[in-house]
Amino acid sequence: PVAGDILTTAIWSGKEAVLKALREGLRIDTRRMTCRFDAFDEPPQEWTPFTVAVDDGLALQFPGVWAGWWRADGRYVYSMALLEAEEVSSDSTRS
Repeated sequence: PVAGDILTTAIWSGKEAVLKALREGLRIDTRRMTCRFDAFDEPPQEWTPFTVAVDDGLALQFPGVWAGWWRADGRYVYSMALLEAEEVSSDSTRS
């Protein structure tokens, strides 16, 4: 159960990292995104990538490619997420 507890915490931590990267906090429903982690026997102590996917609405609102990393230190889980935004031309921002 310890690995299950760590995985549950990592999923929540990953989703929080995504929301912080968007500067939206919990105004966005956490069910609109998924964070997937590779299987592990022991939680990684080094930064390890995880997969981030957002629903179509968020992908349209925040276009780009997601990257996430996580690690564990004892009973603590750390995560970070990055949205590599697509280039937006000045023409596409005009009304």
